[in-house]
Amino acid sequence: MTCGASYAILLPVNSFFLPIIYVSSHSLPIIMVYLVCRVLWLSFRHKRHSSVRHEVGLALFVICLIWLEWLTIGYPPWDFSAERFTNFVPFEVVRKSINEWQKTGSSGYFKWNLLGNIAAFMPVGFFMYLLWHVSALNTVLSGLTLSLAIECMQFPIGGRWTDVDDLWLNTLGTALGLLISVALKRIAPKFTAGFKVK
Repeated sequence: MTCGASYAILLPVNSFFLPIIYVSSHSLPIIMVYLVCRVLWLSFRHKRHSSVRHEVGLALFVICLIWLEWLTIGYPPWDFSAERFTNFVPFEVVRKSINEWQKTGSSGYFKWNLLGNIAAFMPVGFFMYLLWHVSALNTVLSGLTLSLAIECMQFPIGGRWTDVDDLWLNTLGTALGLLISVALKRIAPKFTAGFKVK
């Protein structure tokens, strides 16, 4: 999927927090700009249809999107001259994952490429359905659209993978996040109601 994700995976256990520190140091200015803009926006609005829970959830969603951006596209400067990797054969990643597992006995490729693509988009489905009045179908379509946009942006960047399998894996992750949000609403309807804007 990405070079950033592979770099984080290959780090030794005792260096687990290095990618977190790296992303945080690059993301902090973006988060601060978002918070300032959000406070100003809410301050100048005559009708404030929001809540503390909604704002906390929205901030967490923004942080997840920043992480997703780092994992998939990374930060400049980008190398447009390096080799690009593409795959337009559906389910090729599944076949390679199974073959790698059978040959080496290691499930690392399966876990991080297959399951990683699913897990990365679960917050998209979870937070979109939790925070806004969005239908389940539109939530899933939003995940698919975001995945397609990311794949298009990765294509000209050297060292990145543009993979058709990422589309359905990311969309599946969005759907799973949506199901978790639906289940949470049924378990704790009063609690989750405070996250949605009126």
